[in-house]
Amino acid sequence: METKPHEGTGAFSGGMTNTRPEPTARGTLEGGAPPGQFKFKLARNGIHIGWVGLKGSQTMWWAVVTDESEATTWEWYNDTTGDYLKNPAWNNGYGTWSTGLSGHPCACNDFLHAGTFKLVGGHLVAGDGSTVGQYKSDLQWLYANSGYAALEFSYG
Repeated sequence: METKPHEGTGAFSGGMTNTRPEPTARGTLEGGAPPGQFKFKLARNGIHIGWVGLKGSQTMWWAVVTDESEATTWEWYNDTTGDYLKNPAWNNGYGTWSTGLSGHPCACNDFLHAGTFKLVGGHLVAGDGSTVGQYKSDLQWLYANSGYAALEFSYG
């Protein structure tokens, strides 16, 4: 039986608990990561479908947006534990995914709940090894769940 995943409503539940200070160094990542701020362009099977934006309750849930003006701006930050996506528009807002909600939806939250990410072969991979994608192509929400169709991420 398939469980329908969380769809951008309500509060964040579960997740990592970081007890160390936030990273202060902007990332110097391998693979041509841009310095400074960027947006993620999304594609499915090589066809552009939009950008990563924030929608839903508290405007914290990752979603596919078709208008670039709605896309979220990110910066890479890193420390000895990994690479983090920081949203400069949020005070201390970081990319993460909810382990306490069905489907493991991606969100923006404080550093206590931040998760690490890597861009590997055009796919965004969460720190637990899950690729970021969609449950169904007609739903806008993004999930750190390798059981769902992975999307292709590029810097835009």
